[in-house]
Amino acid sequence: MIALGIGLEEYEYPYPVHFLPLTNDLQSVSMAYMDIPPSTAQNGKTVVLFHGKAFGCYYFRNVIEALTGAGYRVIAPDQIGWGKSPKPDIHYSFQLLAASTAALLDHLGVGKVAVLGHSTGGMTVTRFTLMYPDRVTHLVLEDPLGLADYRTGIPPQSEETLYDHELHWTDSDVIRGYVAAYFVHPDPKVWEPLADVLVRVTLSPYYPQWARSAALTFQMIYQQPG
Repeated sequence: MIALGIGLEEYEYPYPVHFLPLTNDLQSVSMAYMDIPPSTAQNGKTVVLFHGKAFGCYYFRNVIEALTGAGYRVIAPDQIGWGKSPKPDIHYSFQLLAASTAALLDHLGVGKVAVLGHSTGGMTVTRFTLMYPDRVTHLVLEDPLGLADYRTGIPPQSEETLYDHELHWTDSDVIRGYVAAYFVHPDPKVWEPLADVLVRVTLSPYYPQWARSAALTFQMIYQQPG
């Protein structure tokens, strides 16, 4: 199996990827995103997709096809720390992710949008809606995290502990089982390509940087409940 860079440089997304330069936590970064026009008569509406913790926006392929086929413009960013976006060592926050998404929409000249968030993306999209209520026409949550405060039942973990866990989360069978569990009716044709991305990233010589980013975003989820 061929390794993937931690920016998924060798991995082809379903639509062209663009990059928006930003500054996060005093670091220069760039936000990867797909901006997909309607594939049929446009309805003048735009949907923004917020991905979950384990994936980048590439896994929204079927959702994008359905929405663009219904006349929507779809904007699907990789949040900073995920996918083709960089993996900086910064203080991650849902406020920061939401602000970066708003900056992307400003860059694209997009005003009001419908928003959809899956899993951890549900926490991000909720924060986005709270920060920019006048921009959001519809809020859709798909299996969201953050509906409970995990701090009431889970002991706090040090960043060193979380980093060590991520650094050694490299068993391909464990990763494949983890991804398959996302599906009520797991179809290998669907979940195996998604698992392959995570497995191939562990083969990168820069995987420790990916693991560090993953640990920091786990802390974000734990410390910033919705």
